[in-house]
Amino acid sequence: MSDSHTNFDGNSFGAAASGGAATLAGALVAGVANVARARADAWANWTREQLVTALSLADLLIDARTAERDSARRRLADSEAEVRRLQAVIRRMTARTNAPR
Repeated sequence: MSDSHTNFDGNSFGAAASGGAATLAGALVAGVANVARARADAWANWTREQLVTALSLADLLIDARTAERDSARRRLADSEAEVRRLQAVIRRMTARTNAPR
């Protein structure tokens, strides 16, 4: 017990904080274990054919996204080249306009 006017007991506070932290840690570990168990149970019910089909679909989605990304990169490169071409035209026109006559 403390002699301060608040009657704060550091030992009791420390014990309570430790107990609370242990309770939260236990709940977190239990939650992670429950999620892992639920995921394992969900996969356990799949047949081999379903897993192969799911993996094939995932591969198709990856291929489609890769093709979309590559196409977007090509369009971006074409657009950047066009911007550079237009900037060169503007520079030439500006130089002609500002040239002494």
